[in-house]
Amino acid sequence: MTITFYNQLNDNRVMNKNLGEPLHSSVCTPFGECSLHKPVITVRQFNGYANVNYCYIDEYGRYYYITDVIAKSGGILEIHCRVDVLKTYRDVILVSRAVCVANENVGSSYIPDDNYPVINKRGTDIYEFEGDPFNTETASRLSKNYVLNVAGGSFDDPQPDPPATEE
Repeated sequence: MTITFYNQLNDNRVMNKNLGEPLHSSVCTPFGECSLHKPVITVRQFNGYANVNYCYIDEYGRYYYITDVIAKSGGILEIHCRVDVLKTYRDVILVSRAVCVANENVGSSYIPDDNYPVINKRGTDIYEFEGDPFNTETASRLSKNYVLNVAGGSFDDPQPDPPATEE
């Protein structure tokens, strides 16, 4: 099998990683059992081995993050890998149809996420401000500071108050 080594700089969450030019390729044969998801590969030391962080194993048809490189005696490297499922299965993922039920981006409203903990507490407290109402002169983590949140309406299209009714 041929192992091609890279130094990729993309975020792990990027599916279409830009690998650039390969830093090195090695032909090797696995000894005994070898995990497809977390293989440990032994190769001869090569120039630039300290810069590799990614590889492709052609026989497995998978891309891998290199999680550790251990220099052994006799010029041997023990390379620990973990499969990159996004890059490996990119083509299958891109043609898949899916319903998203969770959202990793906290605060994004594009995909509602029922697992995101939201606490709705309603209460009214009335405090009389003295001096600067925003407490900018004496603000600290120990003092009370206030945030006013207003929902609805806009500056461009002010809505009139509804007429008062008697019940």
